[in-house]
Amino acid sequence: MKTDDPFNKQFKILANKYKNMPHLISDEMLESCCVINDALDVAWATAQSVFEDQAKPDHALKILEIFFDHAERIKTERQKYIETGD
Repeated sequence: MKTDDPFNKQFKILANKYKNMPHLISDEMLESCCVINDALDVAWATAQSVFEDQAKPDHALKILEIFFDHAERIKTERQKYIETGD
């Protein structure tokens, strides 16, 4: 990922825009933007690793969906273990 890519440019604009008005955009929203962007970068890298020259953005989007589904499943299992010990 390039440090001067469109996401980073837009993120800096948003962060500066709302710096003096934090009530208009939450830290959680800004963090979510970063998490999703990073996850999509990893999904794209995974698609390129698996499909090589035939990797397509749709592959990365499906992989991203699988990533988030898996993360939610792990979160649910951990919560169940915390609550029940099973």
